[in-house]
Amino acid sequence: MARRTQAKFRAALIAASGGQCAYTGCTETQNLEAAHIGGRYADGAGFDRGAMLCPTHHHLLDHGA
Repeated sequence: MARRTQAKFRAALIAASGGQCAYTGCTETQNLEAAHIGGRYADGAGFDRGAMLCPTHHHLLDHGA
């Protein structure tokens, strides 16, 4: 289930990253995921930072690799 603000978060990360994976530089934005990095804000409404990642790197990040 997607977060309510995921579309805005993804759009902001695409703009900030130039639509590239932070690891590989891949520019196929339809294949990239908006990854949350860091903790939630104190109010639980958002996250302090993020990165566009390919699914493989997003999975590795989420699992501490």
